[in-house]
Amino acid sequence: MKIRVAIKGRKGGAPAGPPINAASDSKILTVVDGSAQINQSMGPYAPIRTQDADVCLDIIEITPTSNSVSLATTSIYLRDLQDQKPRDMIIDLKIRSESGALIQSNARIFLNICFQYSKLVPVRNKIYEHQDKLRKIEKELARLKAGHLEDKDEKWND
Repeated sequence: MKIRVAIKGRKGGAPAGPPINAASDSKILTVVDGSAQINQSMGPYAPIRTQDADVCLDIIEITPTSNSVSLATTSIYLRDLQDQKPRDMIIDLKIRSESGALIQSNARIFLNICFQYSKLVPVRNKIYEHQDKLRKIEKELARLKAGHLEDKDEKWND
């Protein structure tokens, strides 16, 4: 088995992410007691042209006699990851039945995922947080300088 990652757009038109290539596939996994464990960092997948796309994970069975067969699939909406913070997620898989239809199952995939579309956005957000703290401190300092010290003296003495 292996896991294949693809970025698929929700709207028609140009592909949302890069085409599937060797970097899209994980190492080959072996199943032990009904579980397979992969401890591999995959990606980056760039360029991604829109946040209106899904990260699609396909669990693929590799057989020596035939082509690869998709056993299960799941997807994550990129807009749900736009805070650019790494997350640990547990996602239910849809398993492909013998007829080819996808049905909900009890199978799950545990993953750590991060969608980083900009290196500037997290830095800019931290700057905004620090500016907000600085404004609060300056406002409090101005209040203290204006003579509203009596309220604070009681608070600090407690």
